[in-house]
Amino acid sequence: MNTKKNKQFQETHQLLQSLITKLLSEKDITKITVSELCELAQINRSTFYYHYLDAYDLAEKTFAQTNKELLTTFKLSKTNEPFSETTFYEFFQFIKDNRHIYRLTNASRTTFPIDEGLEQMTELFQSKNLHEFPDKILKGQITFFQAGFTFLLRNWLLDDCRQPIGELIIVLKSFNMIEN
Repeated sequence: MNTKKNKQFQETHQLLQSLITKLLSEKDITKITVSELCELAQINRSTFYYHYLDAYDLAEKTFAQTNKELLTTFKLSKTNEPFSETTFYEFFQFIKDNRHIYRLTNASRTTFPIDEGLEQMTELFQSKNLHEFPDKILKGQITFFQAGFTFLLRNWLLDDCRQPIGELIIVLKSFNMIEN
């Protein structure tokens, strides 16, 4: 495939992801059609289907890309303290900035522990000197944290992120999850 085609493919891909994010800020995923996306992107349906199966697939892949950006952001973060107030503030701000895609995916989250990032989460908990606990206890702590954190996020997203980030940080501080 030549460079122009690669560039064009990427541009179409990014345009569609941008459009689904915009549309999710306006309406529910069930009301978004492939025809609407194609019209807004000024592409043929066959071009859309070359990239995605349907609007749900586009939303899912957009979420995966957004999560990748989130993880990249925190790997490049100025602070290496994973449980610092600054890190959580940056995290919540990123979620707020991308709330329309996160609202969709977070609402359907029903299982714990969340496998995505479980290895990194275990390392983080171990770095907080929790490594003296047996694996079963450590897994329980991680599951408890993930479930509480996920539902805190879910409620915040359902309220369109109106609650100030500082208040969310106070909640985490009350469980000693943020280092001073």
